[in-house]
Amino acid sequence: CGTIAPLERGAQSSEEQSSPVFLQYVDCVHQLCEQFPSAFEFNSLYLAELLHHLTSCLHGTLLGNCERQRADLPPTLPLWPA
Repeated sequence: CGTIAPLERGAQSSEEQSSPVFLQYVDCVHQLCEQFPSAFEFNSLYLAELLHHLTSCLHGTLLGNCERQRADLPPTLPLWPA
């Protein structure tokens, strides 16, 4: 849960299938926040909270690779309001 992995029917989720792309993206944003703190409307605490919710599996906003895969998942709460 909380990974970018194939979610096709019958596919087994494992650590080998997970991809840290979003984690790497958040790390890049964090590095930019450290270099240019006044250029962003959020701070490191917000990014840490975002990663916490990504791995908590309470929110399905960041699960799956496309809308079709997210539609096949059980309903979850959105990470941010629409």
